[in-house]
Amino acid sequence: QPTDLLQYKPASHTRQFNQELRANISTDRLDLVLGGYYGTDTTRTNNDFGFYFFWQELGAAPDITGATGGFSINQRYRQERRSTALFAQADYELTDQLTVTAGLRYTWDKSKLRDALSYFGDYDLQPIVYAVTDPANPGQPVPTRYGNDGAFTGRVALNYQFDSGTILYASYNRGYRAGTFNGGAFSSNDQLDYIRPETINAYEIGSKGRLFGGAVTYSLAGFYYASRPTRSSASPASFATRGPRRFMAPSWN
Repeated sequence: QPTDLLQYKPASHTRQFNQELRANISTDRLDLVLGGYYGTDTTRTNNDFGFYFFWQELGAAPDITGATGGFSINQRYRQERRSTALFAQADYELTDQLTVTAGLRYTWDKSKLRDALSYFGDYDLQPIVYAVTDPANPGQPVPTRYGNDGAFTGRVALNYQFDSGTILYASYNRGYRAGTFNGGAFSSNDQLDYIRPETINAYEIGSKGRLFGGAVTYSLAGFYYASRPTRSSASPASFATRGPRRFMAPSWN
């Protein structure tokens, strides 16, 4: 008969709303895009874990260390996020062969973590010891926590197309990933800190074209990425900072 080491009963519900509006303006040499974005999402999670429940069949009392009995863990939280952005991008033909692109975006992000609670329990999922709770009122959820951020991102690029169809280009992009709370796995109040946003600066140069009368299509690009901080899943509620990443990416078709 199999030994029951772990039971996992996840329960999560997510609701999302996203809307983006754009206006396009075009002339002989200019393509302009103006727009705005609004999005919200709400996640409610209530996860139950059962460890070493085979002890229950042997008549052992619950033991949150797992040494002489089984135990359960309950984790629950609600996270609400809202994001708003305004953006614009223009592509302008300086000549028939040279095009410059410039874009700018500003994003506002708001996050809220509510009803966060976690405890070690018995075989019936009843609490024995609270691991994450309101310090001033044990047994009750942690007081609501907030995180607010905003950032400029954008893009600048040059694109030159030869009469033969070969393209040379260079670009700079700045990206942004919103901050968040660690709600997926927490076992202490300290692990509920707000994780700051991640930004990335990306530089790229490259060429695209065809050879041998169109028999071969090639794309050659060089990248330089620098991000800070870089999030990692090495341990719960942790993130790491790593240096720039460099690589070349040629491809042939």
